[in-house]
Amino acid sequence: MILSDIELRQLSLCPVVHGGKPLITPYSEAQESKVISFGLSSSGYDVRLGRKAKIFDAPAGWIIDPKKFSDPEYVDDMMASVESNDHFILQPHGYGLFLAMEWVNMPRNMMGLCLGKSTYARCGAHVNATPMESEWAGHLVIEISNPTKNPLKLYVGEGIAQFLFLRTGPVERSYADKGGKYQNQTEVTVARIKS
Repeated sequence: MILSDIELRQLSLCPVVHGGKPLITPYSEAQESKVISFGLSSSGYDVRLGRKAKIFDAPAGWIIDPKKFSDPEYVDDMMASVESNDHFILQPHGYGLFLAMEWVNMPRNMMGLCLGKSTYARCGAHVNATPMESEWAGHLVIEISNPTKNPLKLYVGEGIAQFLFLRTGPVERSYADKGGKYQNQTEVTVARIKS
């Protein structure tokens, strides 16, 4: 079952409910006007685009190998990818990894999904659906591509994706139990294989 706004508010503002850790930090109730909406919605939470990103910039002909991925295939955050402090530019047919502004603490009996917002989808942006397993914690890295032939502006501090939260049954091994490779991430993390 997908959690409602009532349950998400309680898990974020009354953390004693699940071990003393709020579900979402910082939490925002308001959906401000004149910005791409963020905060609590009826059946999810719209997270904001943070200031950290890595824009994929491998040379033509490069073989993309998820087992041997490295930082040099990206241009780091603010350097070549930001025109000002308030937005990123994702070039035509470009791809990047972006850090969500909010920190998430998944309870053991829940999982989450990251989906794209319709505002950006209607401009051509693709946000990859990404899971948040039970007991995962951190700033989620959001993968965004621009399949269009025009540059795409992504606004820092405004809504970028919606998180849906689902209650699950008991799990034998949570993401934390497995020592997940993306646990407690505070930086943009590229693809890695657990060693």
